[in-house]
Amino acid sequence: MNTPKKFRVWLPSLNKFGDDNSVFMDCYGKLYGVTRPSLVDDSRSIVNIGQFKEFYGYTIQWYTELNDKNNKPIYEGDILEWKGEFIAEVFFEQENAAFVIKSKKGGKAFMSENYALNFQIIGNIFEHKHLLEK
Repeated sequence: MNTPKKFRVWLPSLNKFGDDNSVFMDCYGKLYGVTRPSLVDDSRSIVNIGQFKEFYGYTIQWYTELNDKNNKPIYEGDILEWKGEFIAEVFFEQENAAFVIKSKKGGKAFMSENYALNFQIIGNIFEHKHLLEK
């Protein structure tokens, strides 16, 4: 049995991330999330799962299957730092079907487990865009 891929979703209308536990996509590609917590009765069975809200303008970011030096999962759109000297953004490059890092100076490299373990996540492109402008 295949393990589902982990992802996170930037929800600009809420100015926060959702993940594969808080949002779902229907067969038409529409993204939904529960807008209020579930209510539970005394028998601990779910009475009301809440109202579903459709989200627009979202960005899906996939987990790279790699972790940084602090064992934090690395996603597309994360901003990584190496020894305080090198800052790069994580991308998925379709022509090579691979995750890459691209420095703000223009260089790029393919992600690998050994490579990722030298980096630390310092932010992401939605909440910390200014880090790429340093």
